[in-house]
Amino acid sequence: MLIRDEQIARLARESFDLAIIGGGINGAAIARDAAMRGLNVALIERGDFAGATSSRSSKLIHGGLRYLPQGELRLVRTALAERERLRRLTAPHLVKPLRFLFPLYRGRGPGRLALGAGLWLYDLFARTPRAERHRRVNPAHALAAEPMLNPVELAGGAFYYDAGGDDARLTIENVLDAAYHGAAIANYVELERFSHAEGRIAAAEMRDRLGGTHLELRARLFVNAAGPWIDDVRRLDDSAAAPSVRLTKGVHLVIERERLPVREALVLGDAHGRIIFVIPHGEVVLVGTTDTDFDGDREHVAAELEDVEYLLGVVEQSLPGATLTPADVAVSWRKMRKPRTESSNQGRNWRICPCSFLRSVTLADIAFHSERRRMSCHCWYPKQAATIRRTAAPAAPAKRSLPEEYRVVTCCQAVTLGGSNSKGTPRSVKWPAARLKAGETAVSGGSWTPNSSAA
Repeated sequence: MLIRDEQIARLARESFDLAIIGGGINGAAIARDAAMRGLNVALIERGDFAGATSSRSSKLIHGGLRYLPQGELRLVRTALAERERLRRLTAPHLVKPLRFLFPLYRGRGPGRLALGAGLWLYDLFARTPRAERHRRVNPAHALAAEPMLNPVELAGGAFYYDAGGDDARLTIENVLDAAYHGAAIANYVELERFSHAEGRIAAAEMRDRLGGTHLELRARLFVNAAGPWIDDVRRLDDSAAAPSVRLTKGVHLVIERERLPVREALVLGDAHGRIIFVIPHGEVVLVGTTDTDFDGDREHVAAELEDVEYLLGVVEQSLPGATLTPADVAVSWRKMRKPRTESSNQGRNWRICPCSFLRSVTLADIAFHSERRRMSCHCWYPKQAATIRRTAAPAAPAKRSLPEEYRVVTCCQAVTLGGSNSKGTPRSVKWPAARLKAGETAVSGGSWTPNSSAA
C-alpha cells in the first residue's frame, strides 16, 4: 500500500539519482524504466497523475498512419513496435486490437495505390500476423460493412488493425510499477524554484499543495517531463529561456451512439488530406481530432465552436445520414500537444532540448503512440549532437546506485546498470555528455556492473 505521507517524507529525506518533474505518460514511463534499472527515482506531479494531456487522447495506441505520407518511416516503425510490445507483452490487459475501415472517395483523401502502399508498410513494420493484415474492399463490401457511408463517389476502402487502450490507466499503472520498484512518487506537489551549486541544479524547492508544507528535493539529475508546461519549468532555472515548444490543441467529441449508429471504427478524410477517427465505445462514439495552434490559457483549454463544426462537417461529408449539430455533442475534451519549434530538429522523436544547467534535461515533442520504453532521442549541446539509446529494461533488479566516480560519462558512453538478457549479455544504457567539474574524470571505454558492495 502506498501512503502519501510516507512518500512525501522520502522526497524530503533521500537524495535521488533521478528526479522527474511531470506525472503524465512520459514522466511515468521514464520513472518506471529507471526504477527497474536500479536507480533511486523520484516522480512529482502538481496535479493528478495523467490529469492533462495523458488522459485526453483519442484512446488509441497507434503507429501514426498519418505520418507515412510525411515520410516519417522511422517514427512509424518505432511506434508500431512499441504498440505490439504493449499489446502482447507489457499491457495486454489494457491495449487491445481495434479494426478500422478506411473508406476511399474519388477526389478526396489518398488514392487506392497510395493507401495500399501505406497499409502494406504499416503491416510490415508491425510484423502483423496474417489474420490481421490489411484487406482492400470494393464499394459494395464497404457499404455492407458500414451502411452509413456516403455511396456517392465511393471508390472502395480498406480494413486494417491498430490498437486502442485506456490512456489514463496506462499512465497510472506505469506510476504504480515505478513505485513497486522503489521510486518515490507524489502528486499535488508543485515545483517552485531550483537551488544551484557549483553552476548546476542541486535541488528543487517544492510545495505540498495538500499539506501546505515546503520541502527540498535533491537529485543528481532532473528530468523535465512537464508536457505543455515544459518551458515554465525551464524558466525557473533561466528566466530568459526562449520557447522550445509550440502548443497545438486537439479537440475530441463524444456523441451518443443513437445519434451516430456506426458499426465500424472509421478513418475519414477531409478535402485537405487530413484524417479524423470515428470510434464506437459502447453507447457512445468518439470523434477526433483537430490540430490547431494554441496560445491561450493552458489551465482552461476549451473546444471552440469552429473546432466542433469542423469535426461534424467531416463526419457529415462521409456519413450524410447522421445529420449532426453541435447540440448532439454530449461531451468534449481538449488536449494540448507539443510540436517542435521551427528551430528544432525535424521529426517526432524523443528529444532533449537545449538547457542552461549541467546534467539536467528537458523532454519534449512526444506523441501518445506508446509508452516509449525504448527511447531514441537527440541531445543538443554547444557544437555537439549525439544519440541516446536505451534498451528494454531488465525485470525488477535490486535498487542500487552508481558509485560517485562513475557519475559523469562521456557522450554515448555505456554504463551497465544491472541485469542481463536471455543470452547473459549485460544490458546497458547510454547517458548524455556532461561537462566535467574540476578533478573529475570521465568514464573512458569501460562499464560498471552493480554488485552487492555497491547496493
